[in-house]
Amino acid sequence: MMSFDVPTGLPSVLFRARPEQVDAKSDKILQLDHATSVRRTLNIRLQSKEVVELVKRASSEIRRCRGPSRGNDLFLYDKHREESCVARSFGSGTKYVAELSDDTDLLIDCSNSRATNCEVSFPFEGFAPSVSFNESYLSGWREMIERAASFLRSKQYE
Repeated sequence: MMSFDVPTGLPSVLFRARPEQVDAKSDKILQLDHATSVRRTLNIRLQSKEVVELVKRASSEIRRCRGPSRGNDLFLYDKHREESCVARSFGSGTKYVAELSDDTDLLIDCSNSRATNCEVSFPFEGFAPSVSFNESYLSGWREMIERAASFLRSKQYE
């Protein structure tokens, strides 16, 4: 897992390290308390078992569970819309359907149990990495995915 500070794009660990442990080349890096640091964190997780085919296959099922719009191509997940929607509705917190493209809907699962409480897997180069972030960034879900994709693209070999 890789973790970044959402406002700055810098590695999250820099904001928790003691000042003498950070070799700052420009502006001083602020130390953040744990709660603030966690709220500002974007996590990227890669697992080889998560492949894009699974995301694409689940997309049509997820699309059928769209509830009321929340704007920004985001919809509340409605488990009562179809019988198949119930299977993904378990767990605490709130779920959302995010329309990534015309043929790809994603499930954003926002739990009540963690500070980086929203998690979503997205298609990227044959894999399905996931990002987790604080619910305060939910309206910018697409930006969270793009930041992760941009980082992953920057690490690809040519």
